[in-house]
Amino acid sequence: MSPRLRLPFYPRSSYALLLVLAITLGVTVGLTPSFTSATRVDNRAQYISPDGSMAAVLAEAPFKIRQPTLPPGFELLSVQYNPPVVTDGKLLFAVDFHYADAAGNQFHVWQTNIPNLAEYGKDPADESQGVAATISGSTWRLVRINDARGHVSALSRRLSDGVTISIDSTIDERVIETIAALIE
Repeated sequence: MSPRLRLPFYPRSSYALLLVLAITLGVTVGLTPSFTSATRVDNRAQYISPDGSMAAVLAEAPFKIRQPTLPPGFELLSVQYNPPVVTDGKLLFAVDFHYADAAGNQFHVWQTNIPNLAEYGKDPADESQGVAATISGSTWRLVRINDARGHVSALSRRLSDGVTISIDSTIDERVIETIAALIE
């Protein structure tokens, strides 16, 4: 009798996380053909650590980067962006900021000037998504979902200069609303 190969045991939540990651990768790859007509300025993806990252992002970004005032105890964990692409004569850019505190609570801020997000089903400021939330006199869209991370709240809005900002996290919605209130 030959010995059986034993695979390590992983909780079901690990399999759910892997499924979510696989779906996310599939959607990301699915969007790639829509950008094939774009002229890439640089074809290397950039993944930057917090030290020195803001200078690089500010140098690349074709729009004003809005940095939130952080809740007590939070600090910048990482910054991620891909090099800008030129589409229809416009330089398009997106950047992700990830923040965390010592207890492991995290939130994410995404900023982009891609104008046609709705065509890809990716427009977080679309009025058909979630519910309207007025924060400091501005209308944001609040979407609540449950995924592998648990209960996730996302606040999104498009600013007058065409930049879309989205904040998502599993932390208390009041904290996210406070962060949103301080973004101009």
